[in-house]
Amino acid sequence: MNSDVSVPQSCVATNPTTARLLFLLPIMVYFLRDDNWSYAYVVAVPLVLVFFGMIPSSALGKPHHKPSTSAVLITGGSRGIGRDTADYLISKGYSVLVTVRKESQYDEMKNAAKESNNKTPYPILLDVTQDKHIPTAMKELQSFLEQHKKELIAVVNNAGINPEGDKMTETFRKGEELKNILAEPSIGSRVFETNVIGVGRVTKACLPYLAKEGRIVNIGSYFGSVAGATKLDHCYYEASKFALEGMTDNMRRSLRKEGIKVALVKPGNILTDMNEDYGESTTREVAVDIEHAITSSNPKTRYYPGKVKGYQSRFVCTLYEMLPTWMSDKL
Repeated sequence: MNSDVSVPQSCVATNPTTARLLFLLPIMVYFLRDDNWSYAYVVAVPLVLVFFGMIPSSALGKPHHKPSTSAVLITGGSRGIGRDTADYLISKGYSVLVTVRKESQYDEMKNAAKESNNKTPYPILLDVTQDKHIPTAMKELQSFLEQHKKELIAVVNNAGINPEGDKMTETFRKGEELKNILAEPSIGSRVFETNVIGVGRVTKACLPYLAKEGRIVNIGSYFGSVAGATKLDHCYYEASKFALEGMTDNMRRSLRKEGIKVALVKPGNILTDMNEDYGESTTREVAVDIEHAITSSNPKTRYYPGKVKGYQSRFVCTLYEMLPTWMSDKL
């Protein structure tokens, strides 16, 4: 790992002491003015936003594991963010396994990995929504680790679906307006089964194989902070990303004493084949943040790569999280 790796912009974070002081500011304003909370937040939030992102975090530093003996598992790694992250980590010296759902992809990628001496991602056949796939997938993971003398240092839960978003894209391409109608419950079930339950299913299966001081990185979205901007047409996807926020917080706090660190990555509008109409940032920005979450001795709890309508994802998420509801509802 190069020691001169620059810290990605989305890795900057507020100093904990500063954060506490800023949190107390609304209370101070409240008592000083004898006014209501709304006014306090109106004054405090802009100041919080000014400080957010202006105090740099610690640099990447020395990796907590040696890349040459380390393996990373990425779900949904056949394309998009997952595949680019896999290629990026391989270029840094890590062995990377990716899950794929189609046997044709599995066969093709396995042959490529063999021919390249694992200089391309090694596939594992796994649908994250299927319990029956787990035993075989974990057996293949264990076999790879033993055969290549690697330790699993991180699991990146990247697999996700957004059928509502796909339908919205078709609607906009036709020049039509959103109808503000909830998708069928069956679609909501599919979304949650992949985006939420699938994360739990894979994490539960991989924990016994995870190295000491291993990492879990969940790929969320800025939609985990922003809801309703795209009406009811996008409700289930947004709800699944809000759920992932809570799941990640639970994992981070629950696994802390075991030495496992958990991070959430909240990308903005990333340019992929699934989001080619609205992409503003590259998958590489996400990959760099995932690398930091995996390798840094002091990883952040949340990362915000990319932009949303020209604004940094961090800014957009912080704005919606800090503003009182009556204000954010008007945005």
